[in-house]
Amino acid sequence: MERLMSLEPACQLMVKQLSVNTTCSSTNFGPYLIADLNDDNQIDLLFCCDSGYIINVLLADSNGSYGEVIAVPSALPFFSSILQVNADDINNDGLTDLIILSSFFGSAGEIYFLLGTENKTFEISNINPIFVSHYPTDISIVDLNNDTNLDLIVIAKYTNEVYLYFGDENRTYSTLSTLFIEYTSDPQQLAIADYNNDSYLDIAVFNRRSLHIHVFFQNTNGSFQSPKWLYTSFDTSQVQMIAADFDHDHQSDIVFLHSWKNTVSMRYRYQNETFHSNQQITMPSFTSLSTVSLSHLNDDKYLDIVVGSVSSNVIYGLLGDENGQFQTQIIYSSTVNNSFDNINDFDRDNCQKVLNIELVNDVLHVLINPCQCRTH
Repeated sequence: MERLMSLEPACQLMVKQLSVNTTCSSTNFGPYLIADLNDDNQIDLLFCCDSGYIINVLLADSNGSYGEVIAVPSALPFFSSILQVNADDINNDGLTDLIILSSFFGSAGEIYFLLGTENKTFEISNINPIFVSHYPTDISIVDLNNDTNLDLIVIAKYTNEVYLYFGDENRTYSTLSTLFIEYTSDPQQLAIADYNNDSYLDIAVFNRRSLHIHVFFQNTNGSFQSPKWLYTSFDTSQVQMIAADFDHDHQSDIVFLHSWKNTVSMRYRYQNETFHSNQQITMPSFTSLSTVSLSHLNDDKYLDIVVGSVSSNVIYGLLGDENGQFQTQIIYSSTVNNSFDNINDFDRDNCQKVLNIELVNDVLHVLINPCQCRTH
């Protein structure tokens, strides 16, 4: 079923500005993270610059305002750059840690860890870094085998395998398993979820070379089946794959977005031993898919999808309903929403959420959901 974009706007996002004093020597804005980094139930901001040699942290206070930038040395070796930053409690001490995926010389990679401390900073971990022999493209951090230890799932460019690093009670990652995708693969993105409602996490991989999504279903004994696959599209310039339980039925679906001349969203659901395309939405313009996030844009308790970033001319919202279907709205347009406010002068409440950020000339542009969207 194909659905075009609804014309009646349901909500409008806001862009706020925050002047920051960073130690960045260039305008190279790298990966960022929006998360509670010090376990105080406030949304903190983290962003990298100078190819990731510097990690900048902005901690929110009890009013939701941000103080001075805290510079965290990344401990990267020379000729390295940060590709992705994730936050989780890697050593089960109740503090949030940083899991960093990096590359060096553009041909290999490394996973290393910065541990959270009681004084709200991060320090270099005694957990040995993990070497990745090819250029890594994505990482997921989950408890894959239900042993209360976090595991790492990694894919790398032009490789035919998914790499599984299982954590143990000693906080080491000495166990490596691989899952075979297919020959001449180019895996680009991961989505870890329960796709068949059996309470076990499964692994979805987007293969850029074949334009297929390969899904590895987990067995009850922790092993994985040979992958089932589904074809996506032949006209892709940019892609993004996300997974979630959109209709509260305890089974996750895959939403695959791709841009060429326009932007298309496809939703896939596993049923009767195969994946079916349940909905296709066409957005009439090309939209950068470098920033796609899940959010609650309204108060109906169903997940929505935000497509676009602060620098996008147009940001789309895919508003979910109780059936897992989406209604598409333009929720931000640079020709309409062209005013900026200082984020620390904004009366924040428990509903507001930071969606994405971008640093321009020491000014952090923050895309905020003011939670004034109507239900549909």
